[in-house]
Amino acid sequence: MKIYGLVVSLLLCPHVGAQLSLPVGTQELPITKAVAIDGMGRWGRRPINSDAIVSRIAEGKLGDPAMGIPKAGDTIVGPGGGEPRAWAELSANEASEFPQAKQGAYIAAHIVSDEARVMILSASGNAMVYVNGAPHVGDPYGVGYVQLPVELRKGDNLLLFAHAGRGTFRAKLAAPKGDVTIIESDITRPDRREGAEVTLAFGLPVQNATNHPRHIRVERVHKAGQPAEPASFTLQACSVTKIPIEFDSSATGPSVTISLRDADAAGMPELAATTVQLPVAQAQFRMTYVSEIDGSVQYMSIVPPAKSDSKTLPWFVLSLHGADVEATNQAASYALSPDRLIACPTNRRKYGFDWEDWGRIDALEAMDATLKAFHTDPTRQYLTGHSMGGHGTWQLGVLYPERFAAIAPSAGWLSFESYLSGTGPAYAPATEIGAVFEKARASCDTVKFMPNLKNRGVYILHGDADDNVPVEQARRARAELDKLSISYKFHEQPGAGHWWGDEHSGAACLDWPAIWTKFSEFTRDPAHPLIAAVKPPLDARGFAAGSFRRAFDRRFILVYSTGGSDAENAWSFAKARFDAEQWWYRGNGYAPIMSDTDFIEQSPVGHNVIVYGNSTCNKAWAAALGDKRMSLANGSVSIDGRSFSGGDIGVLTAIDLPDGRTIGVIGGTGINGMRAVERIPIFTSGAGLPDLMIVRSSIWEHEFDGVIGAGFLHDGPLVWNDKAAAP
Repeated sequence: MKIYGLVVSLLLCPHVGAQLSLPVGTQELPITKAVAIDGMGRWGRRPINSDAIVSRIAEGKLGDPAMGIPKAGDTIVGPGGGEPRAWAELSANEASEFPQAKQGAYIAAHIVSDEARVMILSASGNAMVYVNGAPHVGDPYGVGYVQLPVELRKGDNLLLFAHAGRGTFRAKLAAPKGDVTIIESDITRPDRREGAEVTLAFGLPVQNATNHPRHIRVERVHKAGQPAEPASFTLQACSVTKIPIEFDSSATGPSVTISLRDADAAGMPELAATTVQLPVAQAQFRMTYVSEIDGSVQYMSIVPPAKSDSKTLPWFVLSLHGADVEATNQAASYALSPDRLIACPTNRRKYGFDWEDWGRIDALEAMDATLKAFHTDPTRQYLTGHSMGGHGTWQLGVLYPERFAAIAPSAGWLSFESYLSGTGPAYAPATEIGAVFEKARASCDTVKFMPNLKNRGVYILHGDADDNVPVEQARRARAELDKLSISYKFHEQPGAGHWWGDEHSGAACLDWPAIWTKFSEFTRDPAHPLIAAVKPPLDARGFAAGSFRRAFDRRFILVYSTGGSDAENAWSFAKARFDAEQWWYRGNGYAPIMSDTDFIEQSPVGHNVIVYGNSTCNKAWAAALGDKRMSLANGSVSIDGRSFSGGDIGVLTAIDLPDGRTIGVIGGTGINGMRAVERIPIFTSGAGLPDLMIVRSSIWEHEFDGVIGAGFLHDGPLVWNDKAAAP
């Protein structure tokens, strides 16, 4: 009978071999067994991609364990009717890693928990993960600080990872250290400087490992001074929020103690605390400031001028780092000089936004903060950078020629198109719809705006053996400048690769004497700034004109719905949290989330607002938008006299209001339509998004053929695809 019972059990649960059990009280569970499937999508730096897994999630056929748990041998047809692929069992090695997982594969882990509980998910190498259908950010770059509180149910749970392929995939679940915990490894802080008042602004990442919101009071005490004024924040359920904290500028002691207290409990007991050390800078130093994009705390590294008896003001140099480089390391590559002050901004993260979109604005915010804090020569402002920062040098140089007297890109690539050509599918089809998306990324085309370098100094530096950014990028830049009869200095270092020089005395590919010589030959006239020969397609804040991304600016607030069905409200909250997580990971940012009812009650003013869902389910719709041009409700969407019906329509739009704010809408006409826009790459640089996109969920099968309409609300016309418009 015992053998018979075992056979029946195996027949009923043929995928039991891929299950992982989570008994009550388990403190840690490495993910060691899973099933994987590849060939499911075509992804690139594009606004519209194809993915058969996302398609099934949008259709409500995958994600939640109730919809079925993938098991070895199950097949899925690839996007657009491609070849069927099968899930296959995958086992981790002794280090709990999956080196055999292919780039772009999906990895499904089936967790059977003996109780409902919140666990901390730490994964690396994944672009993102669905936990029981709810999307969460991944850690494609393996930074290690992504520790996500996730809610597990009693019984079956499905973790569905999208493998990015940059590094080996691994994942584990661990019990929370507390209800509210500070992620110590991702604190943004300044350095102290002897004899200088320092504005003490911190970014403090905090986990809420409970399944309900927590209201916290932040108390900050400096050991050498008085307690600072407390601040209050709301931490949403199962979330990570990097809260901004500011101190009195007179507090300059060796450390700061920060206490998080439960604002809802009598006596406000302490939930978590940390003491942040503030080392005294010996040469280069970190300086923090509060960003106007989102109210977050960002840092830059400053290389001050060497002490000198000269009364001459130093030059200002903005230096942009490469991918996977901290601003502190960029600054450490320079030797001190009495002639110049060098500011190294962060691009928001080591990878960030490739010095485009928010990364470009970050560079300018850091520049403005430095110019405000230090006295430099306004006629001598220069721009340089290496690798991705070399691209940023081209970008800012051609888009903001009035701010710099000369530029010096080192090992820089020109554009995504030139650098990544041939590595993925075409950006957009040669159709009217495709032309809209091409226009949305017009600011990425560095070469188009090279005429703006007329009368500016240009020095191009590249190693002729560079195996990371081919030297052809520099040679093409030289050829383009020759066409325009723009003078420049060009140097290829024989035998040099991507990076060369002594990191202890200054990296030669950055701290290159000929760059400083070139800079010395050029000045700018602040009273008569250079007028661009080719007007950059940017708005006043630096976003691509007509871009949907401009909604994520002006200290934006994410507002989820409470007035719809359980599925709609759950999607709305999960998507808002997913966007906040992505913003934290990619932009080192602060993205406050609130419910529609809280938004109505608190009536925050002066902020951009992102509204999730539609007018049927989100109670804040009318209060936030105040605009009748577009109607979006369950079952239909209308704009400019055109109406479309069905529950599978997704919408992204950004609407400018008369008071200067922009309202972003991320939603749809039903749960399938909402899920259809869940993975649109809002925060991926190079993927231009117009301020109106109306799509069918079929975009994940048929890409641009599933776009109903797209365009620019404030600079039309809108373009329509009648084939996709039909239900």
